[in-house]
Amino acid sequence: MAVASLATWVTAALAAGANPASTGPVSVTGTAKWGVTTTTLTTPLSSPAGPSTATGGLSPGSCPSSAGGTPAGEGILLVRMAGPGTTWASPTDTSVVVDAQVDQGPTQEIVLFAGSDPFTYEGFVGSIASGRHCVTLTVRPDLSHVTTITPAVQVSGITLGVVPFGSTDYLLESHDPVLYGRSTSAVGDTPLITYGQQSADPDGVDTDLSYVVTWTHEDTGDGTVPAYEWGLWGRMTDIETVLTEKVAPDGKILSASYLSCGCEGAPIYPDFVPENPANGGETDKPYPSSGTPAPLENHLAIRDATGNNDISPDGTSAYRFQQTLVGAPGPGQARETAMDQNPWSYRISGQEVGRETVSSTDSHNFLAGVYPQYLIVDINAQAQNTSSIAVEVQLAGDPTWYSNDYAQMTSPGPPTTFPFYNGGHARTVIKLPLGWNGTPITALRLRLDAPPGGPPPALVGTPAIELIEVTPDYAIEHPSFPAPSVVTATQVVPATGVIGA
Repeated sequence: MAVASLATWVTAALAAGANPASTGPVSVTGTAKWGVTTTTLTTPLSSPAGPSTATGGLSPGSCPSSAGGTPAGEGILLVRMAGPGTTWASPTDTSVVVDAQVDQGPTQEIVLFAGSDPFTYEGFVGSIASGRHCVTLTVRPDLSHVTTITPAVQVSGITLGVVPFGSTDYLLESHDPVLYGRSTSAVGDTPLITYGQQSADPDGVDTDLSYVVTWTHEDTGDGTVPAYEWGLWGRMTDIETVLTEKVAPDGKILSASYLSCGCEGAPIYPDFVPENPANGGETDKPYPSSGTPAPLENHLAIRDATGNNDISPDGTSAYRFQQTLVGAPGPGQARETAMDQNPWSYRISGQEVGRETVSSTDSHNFLAGVYPQYLIVDINAQAQNTSSIAVEVQLAGDPTWYSNDYAQMTSPGPPTTFPFYNGGHARTVIKLPLGWNGTPITALRLRLDAPPGGPPPALVGTPAIELIEVTPDYAIEHPSFPAPSVVTATQVVPATGVIGA
């Protein structure tokens, strides 16, 4: 059946008797089992993981004595859970980790990054037959990051979906990679969302697939200076295309490549350091034909191997993630659009940033603030003779020009002209006063910064600009704004190359 939302589908499954209901959530501190009957899910991308307000509980037990039969499609496990006493914002009681298993299949780890808030976590399980199956959940104290409480979870719903072989989403869902996380996955840089994209291969026969992972943060590279990463990318998460594949009509993987860490084969390479550029780090390399962790059918296995989330096809870790997919950005949209479509991801990322950085909500201070005070600018502009293009706004009742390069910090002196943006399609942010949300934007201008003594800078064509507001309750709004004006200025900070993430 096709459904509009995850809550609708889970609620319908509970009502249909897919799980035995009880009066409330079930508390688990060790291992619990449930018998679950599958439900057909023809459009899984319309039912992504996320916060859940669905009601209903579960009673452990009723597992079938055996499960088998002819596979009907790709299995997706959805578990509605909360970790009492935990929050991703806490340095001491950050998350509970749960092992999840269907029948005798491989276990996968789920990091409850939403803490004590009920959240529906999802994981693929490989080919599965329709009918009744056994779902086992086990709390893992050894993998959880808690120091003042006993790790436990409140389980309030379990659903087992089957994506039929004929579904338009089946190919993407059945090739989603198994991702082994870093050793710190229970406390930071954990996978938030994954999306996949497919397109016709140039040969006219096969299909090209790609998979993009968004992590809660980036511990090295741009992420070490929050103002730098926020200014360059418009967010504090890390987003990487981790795997691409060429797939035959029958689903066979003909070739694949991954985002290399440059650390393949190294006897010791700590997963908190950056990639090794001397050995091809941050470049795409062919996925080896042998010597890799065992795949789960067509789900190739990769490992997050560095502090900026580059990949190795070698080895495993204690954290095995089988995260299912959210909807992908549309043609011409930024990668971050997947976060906009799942705005809870900004909240989790912000909790980690607040825990790991020195912060200030002063809009005149470049230290990290909180997501709702940053106006995200999605811009596609072209200019000539510029070293950088700054984006500035004014708010109703406030004469200050707030800029993505923190001109408000140096006013009334010259702006920093730090080259966060200099054309093309990208995102950046403008730090605004805390509580600005809902205040009309009365002016927007582009400042074209150019070296002294050079030819005059000029805008080429009409820029495309979209403003994105993360509200205090972590919803997404798109504020209106007047047509931009254009001014010029002298470049102060040298426009040097910047590293990517």
